[in-house]
Amino acid sequence: GVMDGHAYGLVGVERRSGDGEELWVKIWNPWGKDWLKKLGDRASSFWMEFDEFCRCFEDIYLCRLPTEDWLTHSFEYKWSKTKKNVGGCTNFRSFPNNTQLALTVRKPTKLFICLSQEDYRGQRDPYGIGFEIYHNKGKPISLTQVGQFIGANNAGYCVDRAVSGEFLLKPSPTPYTIFLSTYEPNQECDFYVDVWSYKERVELGVYL
Repeated sequence: GVMDGHAYGLVGVERRSGDGEELWVKIWNPWGKDWLKKLGDRASSFWMEFDEFCRCFEDIYLCRLPTEDWLTHSFEYKWSKTKKNVGGCTNFRSFPNNTQLALTVRKPTKLFICLSQEDYRGQRDPYGIGFEIYHNKGKPISLTQVGQFIGANNAGYCVDRAVSGEFLLKPSPTPYTIFLSTYEPNQECDFYVDVWSYKERVELGVYL
C-alpha cells in the first residue's frame, strides 16, 4: 500500500468512462518499491481513483521548474550548538544568534526563495523552519534593531522539509536581511537556501 510519511509524485490525470465518468490520477513512486494499484503500467507508477487519492494524501505541493531567465544563488550551512547559531525564531530572546544572510538588490527584482532542511527520513520528524526578510540598513536584526519587515515564507513556520516564498524587492543602497531559523531554539541540522532572481542578478552573502 501507500507508505505513511513518504512523498509521491502526481504525474497525470484522466477521466475514464465506466458505470459513470470517473477521475483517475497517476502517482509516481520515486523509490519504485510499492504501489497500490497497477493497471497495465509496469514501471514505478500506478493509477488511483480520485476519491481514494483524497483519502490517502493530505497535501499537494507544486513543483516549480525555473527557466533559463531565472538566476540561481545558493547558500549551505548548519544550525549547530557548536556554532552557537541555534537561537530559534523571534519569539525567543536568543534569536539574534541565528545565521543571517545579506541580500543585495540593485534593480527591481522578482525573487523566489526556498529554505530547506536536510532529510532525516526514518530518524526524526522535520523541524519547524521559516524565514523572514527585513530592511535593516544592511545589518542583521537584533533585540534592539529590527528594521522594516518586508515579507516571509508562505504560511509562516512549518514542520516541513522546505518552505518558500515569492517576493518583488525594490533596489536598495544597503542589503536586505534574510533571517532564517528553526522555530524552537537548540535544534541542530543542515540547511540550504536557494534564491532565484528573475533576469536580474543579486548578491547573497552572510553576516559574520
